[in-house]
Amino acid sequence: MTAFEVMLKDHIECFSQIRGYAVMVQQCNPSSAAYIHLHTDTDIFQRFFVCFEAQKRGFIEGCRPFISIGGCHLKGPYGGVILSAVALDANSGLYPLAYCICKGETLLSWSWFLRQLCCFLKYLEDRPICFISDRQKGVIGALKMYWPNASWAKDEEALLETSKTGDKHEFKKCIQDIGSINSQGMAYLAAIEPCHWSRHAFDKSIKCDHVTNNMTEAFNSMLKYFRAMTYLGLMEYIRRMVMSRFQQRKDECSRWGNGVPPAVNKKIKNNSVECKILRTLYSGQGKYEMLGVNRAYTVNLNDKTCECGQWQVSGVPCCHALASIRHHFGVSGNQCSLEDYIDPFVVQGSLSTNL
Repeated sequence: MTAFEVMLKDHIECFSQIRGYAVMVQQCNPSSAAYIHLHTDTDIFQRFFVCFEAQKRGFIEGCRPFISIGGCHLKGPYGGVILSAVALDANSGLYPLAYCICKGETLLSWSWFLRQLCCFLKYLEDRPICFISDRQKGVIGALKMYWPNASWAKDEEALLETSKTGDKHEFKKCIQDIGSINSQGMAYLAAIEPCHWSRHAFDKSIKCDHVTNNMTEAFNSMLKYFRAMTYLGLMEYIRRMVMSRFQQRKDECSRWGNGVPPAVNKKIKNNSVECKILRTLYSGQGKYEMLGVNRAYTVNLNDKTCECGQWQVSGVPCCHALASIRHHFGVSGNQCSLEDYIDPFVVQGSLSTNL
């Protein structure tokens, strides 16, 4: 028997074990989801959805309401793709949420995957949620069908500078610059609502400033050669990887010196360097005007807003906000923690509960 014949035999036997694996997942992990879909009136395998109760609870209680969705082709003799939903924890780490093996990236497959995700999460309609994708075939239609209240963003990496700005005035200038170079490019962007691809128009309640879909791409890269293994071998690899990564995150979290995650600390340090060149004008009641090299920005500490838009979008004080906070501490003698100006989605309290 050749190596290919041995591999083919393993893949064939895998299909007879999928139901048993789904039962084992639900017995060993109560309240978890392991759903199988067969072709109508047959026993032919079509799709397999998995999301563990620990993943669900962690996302609901501690992760940002931001989900990256994407697909990755499998390399076994029966092909197929694996669809995945990946969230972000408080330290901007990847948080694998759910995955599904199916035939291909079609409207039917995406609809089934997103419907199972919606039903299992039991996500409240009044809670904000945002999805980002590469606009794979069928994904937008499926989102509109099963997550009608969600906002969604498109990966516009080719127009990174325009998509990264949180300032609507700067955004307009970037659009005009694009129009002066390429009128067709400007027409293309005009057909897409800014709330789907530019930071300045993102839902401010999400507290995430990602403009590319590299979250699912990073998750897919972790699968490596397991993409050629049997479906059950791939599922088991993902389960073990998620389990070990969650425990590792929990151990790292316990060693932090304060409630601010390292990734947030790094962003604050970078913003602190930039705020040194700003001139501060205080107008009372927590309101400031920060004078930079090229223009001025208004900051309101009580509302936690800055005209540049970065504070509202990311949940982390921008350089203008940090300069205002420092001045405010000196003027009022207020000794409250910097954490009071960081959104709860991006502090240790969120991460420690989701693990």
